[in-house]
Formats: sequence, structure tokens, C-alpha cells
Amino acid sequence: MTTIVVRPEALELMDESGSLVASLTYEDPLAAMLSALSVVVGEEPATASYEGGLERPAGQTYSWAGLTLTDYLPPEGKFLGESDYSLDFTAGQVGDGVAITTESGSTVGDDMDAVADELGLSVNRDFASAGHLFFLIEVGPELTTPAGDNIEYPNAWAVHVSSTSGSGVINNIGAPVNLSHWVS
Repeated sequence: MTTIVVRPEALELMDESGSLVASLTYEDPLAAMLSALSVVVGEEPATASYEGGLERPAGQTYSWAGLTLTDYLPPEGKFLGESDYSLDFTAGQVGDGVAITTESGSTVGDDMDAVADELGLSVNRDFASAGHLFFLIEVGPELTTPAGDNIEYPNAWAVHVSSTSGSGVINNIGAPVNLSHWVS
């Protein structure tokens, strides 16, 4: 395994020739995703629980250097727009040099504005005062489940890239996210 491609509906594990070795969907059981990632990274994750709040349900994190899987544990009927779990990559590679990239080839450390310009996309600056910039770099097909109230975004799983530093470089690639459920 030489590359993980972060897609809206799955992680694609690629070999050095660029051939698909495995596809890990975000609907796969948590244990299967954790097991596969532990093999790719070469070690077991550190775990921690956290309390929920108004914007995010309580959950459990599984962390490796440069990668965190968050398992959401929402109360019945709450946080309907959240996936069962999500992944956040905060490094350009994990484990023993396994590269992290999006389908367009973007990775942690790339200039956010340059990537957005190259792809004809706009960086969302609504939270710039809090030091958070983001955009959806890849959007999956429209979902058949009910959309959230935010009509600014499609009702679809997506890959987002974000920057929480003043440098404007991408420091997080996350998936899956459905921003139609974000409060606008």
C-alpha cells in the first residue's frame, strides 16, 4: 500500500502502480475500518472518549499520527446528518510513508486558495474570524435520505479540506461530511 485516496463514499487503497488494492466504504463496520487502517498504518490506534454538545454528539476517537477516526454515538433521533464515523487526515502521509491524497491529488500542506482556484471552487470564509477556512473538494452523488436545512450545500457525502492556521495551507482532509445538515 502506497497511497490512500480520500473519496466521498470510501477510502481507496492504492499500490505503487496506482492500482486499486481495496476500497473501504464509510458504511463498512467500524471494526473492519479500524482493522484495515491499523494494518495500513502499521500500529494500533490510541483511543479516547469525548463528551458531546450542541453541534456534535458524544463519541470515541481512534488516533494514529496524522489520522483520527471519530466514532459518533448520538442519542436516538439526534444528529441525523452525521455519518456513523468520520476520518480526519492531518498529515500528508501516515505509517511508513503511505501518502494521503484526494482524487484531484491535493494533500495536507498544499496552498488552499491555489487548490480551490485550480479546481474552479471557492473557499468558504464564513468562519475566517475563528481561523477556519474550508471547501468541499469532492462531492458524491445526491443522497435519497432527507436533506438538512442548509440549502447552500448538496445533500451528499463529500470530502472537505480545511485550514485552521494563518498560513492558508490545507491542514485537514476529512470525510465523509454532509454539509446540508450544517446550521446556516
